[in-house]
Amino acid sequence: MKKSKKLKFQQQGRCPKCGGEDLDYGSTRIEAEAGLGYEFTCNDCETQGVEWYDLKYSETLIDD
Repeated sequence: MKKSKKLKFQQQGRCPKCGGEDLDYGSTRIEAEAGLGYEFTCNDCETQGVEWYDLKYSETLIDD
């Protein structure tokens, strides 16, 4: 994973560079230490990046 740098905007659904909300989401990825990531491209400034989300255990289910 690349090293992060300080970004102007840090908000879900907004481009971290220009603040635009017109994002196209691509594939998702899961990394053990980073969590779940959604790749995106901003349609306003063409910035590409990944939104990262923490995963948290919620429950275990079984089939009877």
